[in-house]
Amino acid sequence: MKKLLTEWRKYEQQVLLVEEFEQALQEGKITDWIREHFDELKSLISKFTKVVKSKTPSSKPFIVALDKWKKGEELTEEDYELEEIKYHIMTCMKQALNSARPRNGVIDEGNMIYLFDLGINAAQAQAEVFAYLEWENKIIQEGKAPEHHHTVQWLEACADKWAHCPADFANSRGFNILDKTSLTNTPQLEDKTKEK
Repeated sequence: MKKLLTEWRKYEQQVLLVEEFEQALQEGKITDWIREHFDELKSLISKFTKVVKSKTPSSKPFIVALDKWKKGEELTEEDYELEEIKYHIMTCMKQALNSARPRNGVIDEGNMIYLFDLGINAAQAQAEVFAYLEWENKIIQEGKAPEHHHTVQWLEACADKWAHCPADFANSRGFNILDKTSLTNTPQLEDKTKEK
């Protein structure tokens, strides 16, 4: 009963913290609230980050955002959008790699289409998959075992290498992949249409 009561009190404190956060957000005092609760937040974020990092490469944009926030840097929607591009590349290459394993290293048609839609040359992606699978086979032949973090590192390297591709492809078709005027937490643009 005592343990249940302790857990209930922790829950009540968390609910109160969320309510205070929402009120500070509505009143435009979020920076003050964060300063006041910084140590609590730092502890929670540290625990949460450990859990997220142990899961999957798809959490990378969130981890980047948390790391930036922990350093005291402003986190913008633009930062998150740019990391999301890398997330899509990593997801595509993860699917491409996994589809290629049972197909003698050949990426399937669905992921070839995904690569095209991201503006990534499919032949280059195929070469990357072949090279990675060859490296894995070499490691196995040496009596070692490739590990999950090796794949994640390879995925991150592919994302960094091709991060520019989606924007380049969109721009070539007359689209802007990141419209800075529509982002929510950027400085307001000056209205130059008003008469002086």
